[in-house]
Amino acid sequence: MIGFKLSILIIASTLLLSCSDNDNKSSNARTAVQTQPASSASADYSLAEPGVQSSSFLPTRHEETMTKEKKYNPDGSVTVTTITTDGLETKKTEETLFPNVDASSGITNEKQYITDNFSEAHDYARKAYLNATDVENANDYLKKAMSYFEDAESDANEVDCDDAQSSAADGYSYAKKGYNETDPGEIERYAKKAMNEAEEGKNSMEECQRKNQM
Repeated sequence: MIGFKLSILIIASTLLLSCSDNDNKSSNARTAVQTQPASSASADYSLAEPGVQSSSFLPTRHEETMTKEKKYNPDGSVTVTTITTDGLETKKTEETLFPNVDASSGITNEKQYITDNFSEAHDYARKAYLNATDVENANDYLKKAMSYFEDAESDANEVDCDDAQSSAADGYSYAKKGYNETDPGEIERYAKKAMNEAEEGKNSMEECQRKNQM
């Protein structure tokens, strides 16, 4: 009987020791979890202040550069737009220049590209062409055309427009030949040539003016 009781005591003691060991292991496991370092996946926040861009995105100052743009206006003037920048600051200025104006002195040397005399010479040569059968009136028209061709040649000389000068001289020559004719067919032919030279002269003056403004 005594032996049976001792056996029960021994079994009870063994069970108590086993439970105590399990409790110690569970406590150690919980401690390990609580003391484990934070995961490496945790966010590493930047020290930069909110709303401030990285310095690599900010504009930087560089050597000053300049660009110019030209705009040709209907009145013959030229507007020059100058844009200067150093990367941080941009300056824009506009200046309007007129033909043959010395901007430094303010002295204007504008040439007058007159085409009115070529237009008048053309009109009178055309009248002679259309009225070639009326020799007397046709000759009067050609005489007036000759006078306007002379004035047109002077206008071309003043602005050094060689092509217009040549057309004026040729137009005068054709008008004179027609003036000295009595044959309506010849009057018509020379009047037509005078008309063409007047038109060519006018175009040449306009071309000379465009070149001078560039």
